[in-house]
Amino acid sequence: MKIIIAEKNFDGLCAALFLSFTEKILPDNVIDKTVYQLSLDSETFEAPSLKAKTARVASAIFRYGGDAAVGRLKTCLLSSDENAFFISFKYARKLLESRQDISDMLSDKDVTLFNFTVDKVLKEKHRLHGFIRFTVTESGVLYAPISPDNDVTELVAPHFLKRLGNTPFVIHDVRRNRYAISDGKKLFTGTTEKQATIKSSEQEKEFLYLWKRYFKTVAIEERKNLRQQDSYMPRRYRKFMPETFE
Repeated sequence: MKIIIAEKNFDGLCAALFLSFTEKILPDNVIDKTVYQLSLDSETFEAPSLKAKTARVASAIFRYGGDAAVGRLKTCLLSSDENAFFISFKYARKLLESRQDISDMLSDKDVTLFNFTVDKVLKEKHRLHGFIRFTVTESGVLYAPISPDNDVTELVAPHFLKRLGNTPFVIHDVRRNRYAISDGKKLFTGTTEKQATIKSSEQEKEFLYLWKRYFKTVAIEERKNLRQQDSYMPRRYRKFMPETFE
């Protein structure tokens, strides 16, 4: 079994593709180097991140697939699917071999799987636009903890930069220790091992009360449909949604 290991990001994908083409390696898998565990029955190839080489691959992807292909490849790499890296690799390699846009080749299983994986990430991004709840802190900064299935913090944050105007905020993925911080004008993303210590403002209790009241007001007791509610508002998101707290 041949395995290419690289950093699980767009540059790492381009490095894996460059290695695959130049060394004529058709891998059985492409794995994130940060989680790869050595296997005795596998032949591994590490893809070096050489900017000049990866830039050539990135340019070719853009030439044949445009901004859409680049964007969707980056989105696929944010998926929590353990095969997301390899799914992205197979799609990008096929795109480069075809030298044309392949997004509509739905009869191809690799293209279909790639589109399915991307759409799952984008669906969660869309859901979080409505499910994220901010706490007003003593300093006036808004803080929102999240724990999404996919690594979508950087996809979600621009929506709130536009919506919240000049108000500074923090979106914190507590599962991956990732964050997006806005100073009211620009976004900054990164990772941290530090635990967030949040002190809510006096207004926060009033906001919590209003959220709970809203949730109860819009519910019609006689038409309660828990299955439908779970479909529209999955339980895994509710631990950070104060209106659902008892």
